[in-house]
Amino acid sequence: MRKNLERYFAERREKKKTGNIRVTYEELLEQAAGNEERKLLEIRTGRVREFQQLLEAFVQEGVLSPVKRSKKPGYLATVYERYEIVGNKEKVVEDPEYLALLHSYVGTKVLEFYKRNRRAFEQDREAIDILYNYYCRIEKVWMTANELGYYLFGDEKAFEQPEGEKEKQASDEQEMSTEKDGGGRHRKKAGAYTHLLNRMGFDIETDLHAFYTKEPFICQVRPSFFEKNIRKILIVENKDTYFRIKNGIYGKEYDCVIYGEGWKIIRAFSLAEETGIMETDTIEYFGDIDPEGFAIYYELKTQYASYSIRLKMEFYEKILEAVRGSERKPGKIRGKIQNRAREVLPSALQEFDTETADFLQRMMLKDLCYIPQEALILVGEAEVENTTRRIRSNGVT
Repeated sequence: MRKNLERYFAERREKKKTGNIRVTYEELLEQAAGNEERKLLEIRTGRVREFQQLLEAFVQEGVLSPVKRSKKPGYLATVYERYEIVGNKEKVVEDPEYLALLHSYVGTKVLEFYKRNRRAFEQDREAIDILYNYYCRIEKVWMTANELGYYLFGDEKAFEQPEGEKEKQASDEQEMSTEKDGGGRHRKKAGAYTHLLNRMGFDIETDLHAFYTKEPFICQVRPSFFEKNIRKILIVENKDTYFRIKNGIYGKEYDCVIYGEGWKIIRAFSLAEETGIMETDTIEYFGDIDPEGFAIYYELKTQYASYSIRLKMEFYEKILEAVRGSERKPGKIRGKIQNRAREVLPSALQEFDTETADFLQRMMLKDLCYIPQEALILVGEAEVENTTRRIRSNGVT
């Protein structure tokens, strides 16, 4: 891997004589494998930690420089989404007046970012001034991020963050992009000003007295939840399966059934304690049999490590058995598998026996197939019929 990357660095420096060269984590991963699919799969499934340690070594050697704001959460190693190959320094003719202007934004990182990005500064200047003037206020009223966006820019989504797997800080190089609305007018995209927080070095809570609200979750709480010291809780990834389980015999063993709503559960579970869920409770997770479904579980388990969260193995085993015994075939995964999902899959599958884990990895990463959790409908016709009757009687379609 080291030789492949060193060769790649040399080739990129040869093409660009001066300045650093921006590359992504995924590009480095592919180059480490020599662009060979077999070796790439080998690294993803068994040598990821070795690869990440190699990146750390290159950083220590001054060969790579990480883009700080692109740090990827949940890794044992310090890993970033983007890096720069350190190249030859370019001589820059400095404008004293321009530098003096950047220096005037005291207490920020405006100089650090915009010193070599004058075009970006001209584009951002109006918004920079608005943010800086607000930052300099002695008295600030605490408000939500959406309220602050509307207060400063008339745009409640100005500081909106992506959810779940996409829940990374906005890219340092992101521009204030626009899109047309129904009337043909240009308007800012959601999160259009989030990148300015990074460029100016602002923490939205510490520096601007604003905060991102927590995502609430939907759940069914049974009376037994309030009667036991240790409760049994199930988190279900998708809405339809959530309704089927909470209204059927599968839900009877649980004191609380939560609708995870895909990646939203990562934020929403921060409200667990307010909901009465304790670290001593037994919590099980049930999602799709696909890389994303297991990635959600892995991130949930990692970010809330103080809670006892495990896969609902019985459901996964029932689904696999039912699909194998039916005419249904696993569906084809639509779109590209996220890099993060590939990387965490081996760890997420550790609760399965070795044979099943290997089978699932081949099915998802090699054959690019998946089984939705809705396949639970194949398990037990009587259960399906009784649950459907309960769902309809409750007015749920």
